[in-house]
Amino acid sequence: MNHIDFRLTKNEAIILFEFLSNLEKNVPQFQYPSEEVVLNNILVILEKQLSEPFQIDYSDILSKARSELR
Repeated sequence: MNHIDFRLTKNEAIILFEFLSNLEKNVPQFQYPSEEVVLNNILVILEKQLSEPFQIDYSDILSKARSELR
């Protein structure tokens, strides 16, 4: 199996996590089941790496990440 690696800043990872979580919640129509698998795999990786989405002040953390990337 071939792999690729890429790096994100903490803020990028937080924003990507939020974006993908919202995408998943809105139950998109996937053309192929493999697209849903990829989305879920990326979310799992981010969940393992990030503690911020599970903190009480996550909305503040997310707002700060968004404002710092503008």
